[in-house]
Amino acid sequence: VITAAGGHGSASTVSPATAIVVIGSTSGGTHLSSDGTVRCAQAALLYDDKRAKQVVATGGKEAPRDLTERFLLASCMEKRGVPKHAIGFVTAGTVPGQLDLVGARFPRSKGDAVILVADPLETKWLEGLASSTHLSAAVSPAPAPRRTFWSTIGQVWAQTIAVGYGRIFGYGG
Repeated sequence: VITAAGGHGSASTVSPATAIVVIGSTSGGTHLSSDGTVRCAQAALLYDDKRAKQVVATGGKEAPRDLTERFLLASCMEKRGVPKHAIGFVTAGTVPGQLDLVGARFPRSKGDAVILVADPLETKWLEGLASSTHLSAAVSPAPAPRRTFWSTIGQVWAQTIAVGYGRIFGYGG
């Protein structure tokens, strides 16, 4: 997990694909999280480098007064030059659910491939999860936002457990 998290998210290291998928969540407010902001920037960089012609923002259902991160991500990407017509949405409350819907929209069996944009520490988990959903995917980690030492250790531990669990019991949902 630590080695994968240190990978470079340069657009030139990722092969072109059918779509760029930005992993989101419920933001719990009206502003994009710091994680969402760096994922948005990475997706715009990939789009500008012509790695895909469409971008898909994902996230869960919104609470009554809160926006979901997928709408906030789309707005951020528009501000960074991604045209509105090139942005789509997937709504599911969990990342496995999001990838199931993405896999249905861009099936490997039709030769489609996607680039997943997420936090660096989620790279190995997403690779395993994508493989288990029969999705042809490469992961392009967004630059890591600055965190405290203890929050980084906690996140590494959580992702290591998730990858281990996925390898033993499967990555499904």
